[in-house]
Amino acid sequence: MGYTHYWTKKKKWPAAKVSAAIQDMAEVIRRCEMPLADGHGEPGTEPVIGPDFIAFNGVGELSYETFCFPGFGGGFHPDFAFCKTVRKPYDTIVVACLLVAKHHLGTAIKVSSDGDWEDEWLNGAGSDSPSGVKVYEHIFPDRAPVTDILDS
Repeated sequence: MGYTHYWTKKKKWPAAKVSAAIQDMAEVIRRCEMPLADGHGEPGTEPVIGPDFIAFNGVGELSYETFCFPGFGGGFHPDFAFCKTVRKPYDTIVVACLLVAKHHLGTAIKVSSDGDWEDEWLNGAGSDSPSGVKVYEHIFPDRAPVTDILDS
């Protein structure tokens, strides 16, 4: 069992809002000082940023599962996605990206986590992981202050 973040589409997402979220997630990746790789975590690769999706992972041994947004690939739960980071450092960027998604999609997205807002989200999930909330607030200082976005 690991440390995982989850997101669910609660109602239809307007394409323009998804696109804006992906653009902001790309900005988070560009401005972070954390090494990131493609979805496989292969050293020497870069996160994959497309017009309608984004995918990244940690690098090498600091990778675990791919963060892919929107991440809905069908199957039994076509409106549900998740990313297990097991508290590896790239968890910081996953959290910041989920905050971006919540900003753009509001009540249309449900975000939940194995982590606690007051602990892992505000302080970072691992000893080597800064807070994704602080990263988000640093990159987007003109947005409303972040409050607990986690749906139980």
